[in-house]
Amino acid sequence: LSQLDKASKNGINIVGFDFGKVCNLNKEELEQIVSKSKSLSISAFENIEDVFSILRDLKLSDKKVFLNFDPITYNAFTGGYYKEQQKLWSITADLLTNENQNIKPVGINLHNYANAGATPTMQLAFGLAIAAEYFDFATEMNIPLKNVLPNVYFSIAVGCEYFLEISKFRAFRY
Repeated sequence: LSQLDKASKNGINIVGFDFGKVCNLNKEELEQIVSKSKSLSISAFENIEDVFSILRDLKLSDKKVFLNFDPITYNAFTGGYYKEQQKLWSITADLLTNENQNIKPVGINLHNYANAGATPTMQLAFGLAIAAEYFDFATEMNIPLKNVLPNVYFSIAVGCEYFLEISKFRAFRY
């Protein structure tokens, strides 16, 4: 927590945590981390239910918490799911119906595709295709898209070709 205080004082706007397979923090410890940071990015894919159940009950006021949960990209890069597929999609449905607007649970991460050699155009195509899959899934589960849209965000990679990257962001925003 002292490093988190120091980072906040030095102008860090968002702090990332990777809990890996197990979240070793209890509710009080996670609440302290949230209270000391402006925004928080948490990678807790394999224990997302535990982290989300704690965060859902916290009073986040004006803070944003981004959960990097994207089972479609996970499947694309590992060749499988980390849990039984039916359970995983049940968790996804819960996250897509999240009502706490300070928590953004489904993060479509395009960094993996960029690191695998995808061009900016391919990155956009993959990102939009994945979003369409989540929207199709929500429609099949009778989840209104107006509830889903606030729960999905994109994390877009930035490469070294300045003008190409600017055009990628502008095209994606469009």
